[in-house]
Amino acid sequence: MSTGVPSLPRRFRSAAPAKRRVLQSAGLPKHLYFLIIAGYACLLPREFTVSIAGANLPPYRLMLVFSLPFIVQSFQSGGVKVRPFDAVVVLAALWFPIALANTATMRDVFIVGGSQGIDYPLSYLLGRASIRHYRDVGRFFRALIPGLAVIALILAAEAVSGQMILRPLAAQITGQAPPILYEQERFGLLRATGPFPHPILAGLFMATILPFAWYVLRRPAYRAIGLVIAFCAVFTVSSAAVIAGAISGAAIILNWLKRETRLPVWPLALFGASVIALFIELASGNGLLNFLLRNFTLDSGSAFYRRLIWEYAGAEALAHPFFGIGLRDWERLPWMVESIDSYWLLLATRYGMPLPALIMVLMVGAIVITLRQSRGRPRYERDIAAAFAIAIASMIVAGFTVFIWENMTCWLLLLCGMAVSLGMEQKPQKRRVRRPTPRPAFSSPTVDGAS
Repeated sequence: MSTGVPSLPRRFRSAAPAKRRVLQSAGLPKHLYFLIIAGYACLLPREFTVSIAGANLPPYRLMLVFSLPFIVQSFQSGGVKVRPFDAVVVLAALWFPIALANTATMRDVFIVGGSQGIDYPLSYLLGRASIRHYRDVGRFFRALIPGLAVIALILAAEAVSGQMILRPLAAQITGQAPPILYEQERFGLLRATGPFPHPILAGLFMATILPFAWYVLRRPAYRAIGLVIAFCAVFTVSSAAVIAGAISGAAIILNWLKRETRLPVWPLALFGASVIALFIELASGNGLLNFLLRNFTLDSGSAFYRRLIWEYAGAEALAHPFFGIGLRDWERLPWMVESIDSYWLLLATRYGMPLPALIMVLMVGAIVITLRQSRGRPRYERDIAAAFAIAIASMIVAGFTVFIWENMTCWLLLLCGMAVSLGMEQKPQKRRVRRPTPRPAFSSPTVDGAS
């Protein structure tokens, strides 16, 4: 029955719903909200810490607590599947209070063990619960670009002006006493801190953006901004940032060579690096570690001090291999300070060797399963897997020269959780097209002779 309204051609009728679908897909899905807010919380200084019942909740930790219902709902609803690999980070989180229960007071078990018991599993599980597909990674980093750009500008301003800006301003806003900051100049620049506890963490955080800027941000404008953000790591004048950036840059170049030449670039590179390392170990007078510390750090005095840390703190770790020494002071020369400038060494010294072993399994495992699952996928998805592998690998290496704590710990575990989620994603099954049975050109005669 005609309504009197002329009908549109089919191609115009299908255009409107298609446009609506495009607009809907351009928005951010709800499962990314908590992850994006947690990413921004990692960019806030500790001066915005909230104290509840004696527990200190920095911005990133407060956000992790708020995200707990979302994490539980994501796993309960089946949107995210529990995998045996998740048990590694849960066991690592439990090892903090277990080790402290054997070496420290119950107060330390609840305060220190409890805080790490929040940071490690919730950061990882938030990354697991938030990433459902490769395209979610691009959405996350595009949403994070404005905040990262602001932090990059602050780092540049602090280094050039010779004055800390962000954390003193945050202390004034919250009414706290001016923070005690690590203020040191190198090469005529103040080592910028930004919102982080130390310039080393600021430099390492910004350096991890390099592989994501290159591989994940496909639009030229976003990629250019991301690369500038990563470059601003130089304003921290940190050896860890240089190491992480060099590893990322070398990996990107090797990936490019592999695609352009089709040669086994990675096996050749690993073999060459092994030969060089063996030669240095045998030919140098002090071994490979001392050679690297002496020649690949920005401060020779800092390199000498790190060698002493490995000598004395390493002896403590070997003497107490299972539960560590806890929070007590470690044996060292009288003029040495208490801090241990190595993530892996400090974990082994304080909490025993099982803890760094578990975290190493988590990080290496995240790299392996992400790269393995990306095989056979489109190039952009393989690039995203490569970005995670490069960023996590750079932090593994940098962890031998710097301790990772607070918001940098949250960032590290977020990336590991996101990478594991990509590694657990099922590959799309190729649909088998059922070909129709060809019909004969003519009909065969029937039994009674009729055609």
